[in-house]
Amino acid sequence: PWCHAGCPAVETMHHVFVRCPSFDDLPIKDVVLRITSTLFSDSLDVWPQYTSRYYLGTMPPLHLNTQLLHPPARRLLTRVVHGWHTASIRLAGRIWGVYKRRTSPRVRAAPSTEALFLPPHLQYLLQ
Repeated sequence: PWCHAGCPAVETMHHVFVRCPSFDDLPIKDVVLRITSTLFSDSLDVWPQYTSRYYLGTMPPLHLNTQLLHPPARRLLTRVVHGWHTASIRLAGRIWGVYKRRTSPRVRAAPSTEALFLPPHLQYLLQ
């Protein structure tokens, strides 16, 4: 149940995607974190119940200012949220891929010593 990355924490989905420090150095995460730092971490100001859920494809509720309710501002806000959503999916996929590579047993096939037999018209490929 302990984190495969060596953290002294129980390996939960939330730990792997939000808290585990072994994924802090991913390049895509650095780019996205510069854009918005609170989306990918636990924040009482952004996420209800203080727990980030970006890896499930959800976005935090946005508290709109009444001045931003005209259509162009709503379209812009929708595009920003779509960008966050796409970045979240890519980041979660990247973290999941690294996680699976770290935790899966590495089964390496022994090199085959069997001779390769080809039909006569393809024998020139072996020379």
